[in-house]
Amino acid sequence: MTKINTKKEIVAEKLGIKYIYESPDGGETVYAREVGNYTDERVMVSKSSKAHIDEEFRKRHRYITPEAVKLCWKHKGLQKAWEKYIMLLELYGHSEE
Repeated sequence: MTKINTKKEIVAEKLGIKYIYESPDGGETVYAREVGNYTDERVMVSKSSKAHIDEEFRKRHRYITPEAVKLCWKHKGLQKAWEKYIMLLELYGHSEE
């Protein structure tokens, strides 16, 4: 079965373009997919520092819960580790703004 190429695919082939690059977040992350591949199969080719920070924030944020506070109250070692974490953040210049 022969695949029918669109005009865009024909032009891309003539120009030697093999990949289309796209960014769903204004350039913070960039993905590549093969010309003519209209599925979700794409590969991340770059990620900005801001995108890395945002992703890490989402991962860590899920641990700041009322249950985590209760665990800190219940387990002194966890409470001391939390207080040390806060102290280190403040020493390194973290502000709440």
